[in-house]
Amino acid sequence: MPIKFTVREKGPTPRHIVRAERGIRKRTWATLAEDWFRDFRPKHFTVRGAREYGYKKRKGEGLSGKAFRRSYTGQKLKRKGHTYPLVWSGVSQRRSQMGRIAATSKRARVSMSIPAFNFRHPASDINMREEMETISRREEIELEATANQRVQAELDQINAKSQKTIRQ
Repeated sequence: MPIKFTVREKGPTPRHIVRAERGIRKRTWATLAEDWFRDFRPKHFTVRGAREYGYKKRKGEGLSGKAFRRSYTGQKLKRKGHTYPLVWSGVSQRRSQMGRIAATSKRARVSMSIPAFNFRHPASDINMREEMETISRREEIELEATANQRVQAELDQINAKSQKTIRQ
């Protein structure tokens, strides 16, 4: 006659906690990368975003008159009709809309094909790639809150009671 046992487990057990934790971290990193890409990436191409992220001033910012009209910023305003940071013709801004997100349990990476951001004038302190990768303190706090909510929701699912029947 077979003996029937019922084992009730509450909360994560060593048998599946490692795999579950790795999965939670991976999904959390992916969520954070998606949130950054959707919500914060577009702000890098605005004047407000340049102030928030502390971009270095472009030549001509803060000038007026003839000096401004001859500067990079003045020429951009005259030719392109805007003074947005990280934007000249808009090609890089459009290319940034096509990104790939790869997440592991240790990090997430957002890849965008924007080759113009890798070019630097040797006499300039401006590094467009570095500026694009910058996040503000406010965004850091917001992403941290999102991560905490995501992890807590996933842990609540794991902590649900499970019942297993073992036959001998």
